[in-house]
Amino acid sequence: MNILIGLDAGINTGFAVLDVKQRAFKELQTYSFWEAIYRLQFYYNEVKAGKIELKVYVEDVVANK
Repeated sequence: MNILIGLDAGINTGFAVLDVKQRAFKELQTYSFWEAIYRLQFYYNEVKAGKIELKVYVEDVVANK
């Protein structure tokens, strides 16, 4: 399973998880910073277990000025 994760950092952190093969969002949520870190850790553990391939994209806040 190929997974893409997009993070939009801020006071509330936007967290999007896309399953590339199914072309569907598995998760589309707003979390606190630490909740987002815990969700990333969950997906990282799935990578370590060999269950998924993962790419993470983080918004560059400086580029939006």
